[in-house]
Amino acid sequence: MPTQNVTPVFVPPLMNGMGAAAPIMEVKTASFTATAADSGKIFLIVGATAAVTVTLPAIDTGPFKFEIVHLSDVDLTVASAAADTLITFNDLTADSVAFSTSSEKIGGVVEVYCNGTVIAALARIASSYQNVTIATA
Repeated sequence: MPTQNVTPVFVPPLMNGMGAAAPIMEVKTASFTATAADSGKIFLIVGATAAVTVTLPAIDTGPFKFEIVHLSDVDLTVASAAADTLITFNDLTADSVAFSTSSEKIGGVVEVYCNGTVIAALARIASSYQNVTIATA
């Protein structure tokens, strides 16, 4: 007997092969300043040949959230727009987080969260041997 009275399930169209809610991935090879309009993006640092600094948007432009995935063997620094405003591991007034230790740079991720009042940069390490440098002026 055929199935009757079944409501069809809406399946969103595919985008980048991941579904409608797929994040936008953007490749970066040099230093740049992120903006609040970048919220939701995943920045892939690929093919960089010199140190990369990502300057974060001003806190009052929030809310925003994005990720920075480090896939090059160069120093990566994620810096706040204003000194002493970045929250990170065990530090409420940091200036930046960085993957800069030789042989421990590739594979780290920095997740950035801002609600318009505070900004956090939380590093995810690729291995328990990878180090993150936190700078405070």
